[in-house]
Amino acid sequence: MSKLFRRRPLGLQIDDLLAFNQLEARALRLSREPLDLRDVVRGAQSTMSPLIDAKNQTLRVDLPEPLLVEADPQRLEQAVVNVLANAHQHTPPGTCIEMSGRMLANDIVLTVSDTGPGIPPQELKQVFQRFHRLSGPTGGSGLGLAIARGIMELHGGRIWAESQPGSGTTISMTLPYAKEPA
Repeated sequence: MSKLFRRRPLGLQIDDLLAFNQLEARALRLSREPLDLRDVVRGAQSTMSPLIDAKNQTLRVDLPEPLLVEADPQRLEQAVVNVLANAHQHTPPGTCIEMSGRMLANDIVLTVSDTGPGIPPQELKQVFQRFHRLSGPTGGSGLGLAIARGIMELHGGRIWAESQPGSGTTISMTLPYAKEPA
């Protein structure tokens, strides 16, 4: 596999740097609109599919019902792409990444699960801090999950990781659901 496919496309990295700077300056503004989270996920899938395919990974998506949120579609897609990119990067070739979404009492939860090496318990909260990188050969910029956290918090949601070393990682994101149809 070429080095090109081990790294995120330059355009995505530039978007991340711009978003990170805006988040740090508290200048990132959202353009919210009612939307179905499934549309955002389809956009993220489209962005990530060349990288996932090149690594011979499979992405399984389970979004069985409309998941209505009021969100900025571009920024929300950026957060989902960052979480998917993290799973892609830390999951071995030929394995599966799973994404699912469900409505809870007041929120919609979107999860991305991988079969990578997992995250040491002492680093679970740190993975969302800027420039934090797990040790090993597959380190990224250390910005993707920090940006995803900032975007989710601006939307009134949250993000967290659950992991057992050697058993993969699940990143969960919540958003308040929209009361009116998209």
